[in-house]
Amino acid sequence: MRRPILLLLGLCLMGPAVASQPVRDAATENLYAALKHITASGYTMFGMANALTIGYNAGRSDAVESSDIREVTGDNPAFVESDLMWYGDAEFRARDLEAMRRAHARGAVVGYCWHLGGRLSGSFYVDGPGAADRDLARRIVANPDRAANPDLDWFLTCLDSLAIPVFRELGFPLVFRPFHEMNGDWFWWGRGAGKETCRQLYRLTVDYLRAAGLRNLLYCWAPDKEADFGYYPGDEYVDILGYDGYEPGLKPYLTSEKLTRELGRIVDYAARHDKLAAWTEAGLRTDKGAERLAYPTCVPDFWTRYVWDAVKNNPRTDRLAWIMCWYNADWHRDGSGHPFVPYAGMDKEGSAAALADFRRLFHENRVLFETRMPPLRGAEGDRALFVRPQCPVLSEGGRLQLLGGPVGTWFRTQGLRWSSSDPEVAEVDVSSGTVRALRQGVAIVSVEYGGCTASTRVVVLPANSFKE
Repeated sequence: MRRPILLLLGLCLMGPAVASQPVRDAATENLYAALKHITASGYTMFGMANALTIGYNAGRSDAVESSDIREVTGDNPAFVESDLMWYGDAEFRARDLEAMRRAHARGAVVGYCWHLGGRLSGSFYVDGPGAADRDLARRIVANPDRAANPDLDWFLTCLDSLAIPVFRELGFPLVFRPFHEMNGDWFWWGRGAGKETCRQLYRLTVDYLRAAGLRNLLYCWAPDKEADFGYYPGDEYVDILGYDGYEPGLKPYLTSEKLTRELGRIVDYAARHDKLAAWTEAGLRTDKGAERLAYPTCVPDFWTRYVWDAVKNNPRTDRLAWIMCWYNADWHRDGSGHPFVPYAGMDKEGSAAALADFRRLFHENRVLFETRMPPLRGAEGDRALFVRPQCPVLSEGGRLQLLGGPVGTWFRTQGLRWSSSDPEVAEVDVSSGTVRALRQGVAIVSVEYGGCTASTRVVVLPANSFKE
């Protein structure tokens, strides 16, 4: 049976050009186009890893509709990424899948990464026992004959038994971020394997999933701290260019200047190649007792100054589809775990200021949380319109492009007509929906299309009363 196995894998390794079907189904294409329009309009989703099933106080939470973010802000993140590594626990898997379904139904975007433990060690790290799998990536791609290559057979079996069933079971559009931080030296798929091997492993994975008929995936490639395109598998394999980087501006490994330079390279490439860009892992570890790593306690303006302002006030880094913090977890229930974002009940030094800072981020007009997301899909024949954000607050002289249009196909902009009830307070461009705040007051801004209308109230405060 080796010849059919070799033929199938050979076709996979030839790339998606040989596929007779499109690489994305209609719903996934729709999401991709919608996210591009969101990003081009200046909006960014806030995301969190395992937001709905892992919490700092609760550990692996029984809740599937709440999160540490919601407990602080009243709303869940707009982007939620889970990790297939948790799905060895059948109970957690069932609960997490339900959380993902509900998040999608509420309008969030969801996705997966995978900390895949190695074949021999069971560890995704290559130190300690993980050293047994230091060459695993090279072994996987060394021989395309699954029957003769036990490492390849093991890897494809992992895809067959876990990733493919999960992606099929959910069925709706997902973001998949395999082999992240490949330019680091801590994972078995990392730089120790070599750039060519990393590229081959990523391509093999995408080709195999496509050959299995999966059309509901957007693929995300995400290096760590540096945009090293030597690891890039190619445009035909990547939809979203990600970037992982923690504690920007606070640690020597990621200065503010380096963040701007490297994240800017990611954003620039995405813009030139019609891709999306995202800050795929971020956060501030606030470990009071972690003197070994010298983490700070709480930085009172971390999320507004070192994250949001750092990227949104720079044209090179402004166009991000989402910014995602890592999950909060205190596995030992003794305060020794890493909270990457402030949480309710936080009692570390500077906690009150850090919580207030995160709530300021939440109130930024251009940050999307779950209930602020535009409706990404609608029922057949649905003619309803929408406008987002609802009730934005601007200061005099401020500008904001509103999102609006037909539900489900809202990224269609042709034929929309915008108007303001009081152009002396808030002037709106009739075709683009860009609002300019002129003087203190309130104006109703509306969009009309196909005989239907939707509106939002725009509040204008005195100049310099707050940052946009």
